[in-house]
Order: sequence, then structure tokens, then C-alpha cells
Amino acid sequence: MTINMIKLVSGETILAELVHEEEMHLSIIDPIEIKTTLRNNVPVMICTIWVPLSKVVNIFHLKQSSIILSTGVDNDMKVYYNRCIETIRESASEDRSFLFDSKEDEMTEKEIHDVIVSMRQGANTAIH
Repeated sequence: MTINMIKLVSGETILAELVHEEEMHLSIIDPIEIKTTLRNNVPVMICTIWVPLSKVVNIFHLKQSSIILSTGVDNDMKVYYNRCIETIRESASEDRSFLFDSKEDEMTEKEIHDVIVSMRQGANTAIH
């Protein structure tokens, strides 16, 4: 699993699993937005759901032109990302209607590749 921190031209900073990268596009799964704030004069990071999540797959195809920076993260940030994702999944409603797939419904690498190929027509395309 490759987790990247991505800074968008919109000013948002997101953490996501990088599934595919090419010259014109970047494909990610399960993005969370990272915001920093001060709490008792100490900087803290807060993760939030980046966009409304779907039941089927939470994959996004971004144009490279909308990305200022994309870089891998260290193990501490990977742990933080995984804890955020776990917290989001655990706090889901019972029907999980606003969350991404459960573990038993995860896509195979070939299925992810097929979705990416089918999304070539535009940036920031979400498959729901």
C-alpha cells in the first residue's frame, strides 16, 4: 500500500492510497483531508472525509494539473492514515450507506485498473 500526501491547487491537503500514476493523471483510493489547527497552542492534525463516500468504490482520477505536490509519507503518517480510515469505518451508520466498501467487497488490482482506464475522459471523476 502506497500512501501519498497530495496538495491540490484548491489548497486542500489529502492523504490517500495511490493506485496508479501517469504523466497526465493520478488515481487514488480512500482520500481523507488533513487540516492542521492549534489546540492549546499545540499544532494538531484533524482528518475529515474529503468527499462524500460511496458504497461501491471510493476511487478518484485527478488531473496532474490540479496537483501542486504528491509525495510518499513516512510510517508515522501511514499509521495516522490507517487509524483515520478505521475510525471512519467504525463510526459508520449500521447500513454503512455513506462509507466505502467493507473488506469483503474490495476490488482486485485488475478491477481497479479497469476502472482507471474507463475514467480517462476527465479529472476528478468519482465512481459511485
